[in-house]
Amino acid sequence: MKDLNFFEPYVRKNNKDYKEIALYTTLGIIVGLIILFPIINAIRLNNMNKEITVLKTELNSPKLQSKINTLETRKKEIKDLKNHLKDLKIIDDKLSKLNVINDTLLNKITMLTPKNINFKALNINKESITIQGITDNQNSIGAFQFNLRNNKSFEKVYVASINKESNNFNFNITFNIKGVKENESN
Repeated sequence: MKDLNFFEPYVRKNNKDYKEIALYTTLGIIVGLIILFPIINAIRLNNMNKEITVLKTELNSPKLQSKINTLETRKKEIKDLKNHLKDLKIIDDKLSKLNVINDTLLNKITMLTPKNINFKALNINKESITIQGITDNQNSIGAFQFNLRNNKSFEKVYVASINKESNNFNFNITFNIKGVKENESN
């Protein structure tokens, strides 16, 4: 005799059916994603191309082109000015090295001059300094020569001439500035 089972519809027949459904669902999702990703990428690519077109249009607008041209000319001017500034700094450094005749030099000469010596002429050139002066005694001329020789800034000090006129002595003294020829060769 055959048994009757009234609960048969409610009992799972086979786990195999559920595994197949899960497998097909997973495959369907994977296939759907494989199809969906290229579509999404194509949409993104299309949007990016539209943005690129808009940006190119803005970039090629006359207003923006004039601003770009202005900026490029200013950039070139700045570059030129920087080059000129470098050149001027180099020239300034060279002039500073060559410029030994300045207020400091004249103050040194003045400090080394005895009180009773007056200058009639002061001739300064690249190689030497010549002073024509007048004093009331020869000892002042000797003291002036001694002071110049003992100063570290001067060399080759010599009195070219001393002439007596009435109660005064006229003299010429010549000397070189140390380091002038060294700077000129650099």
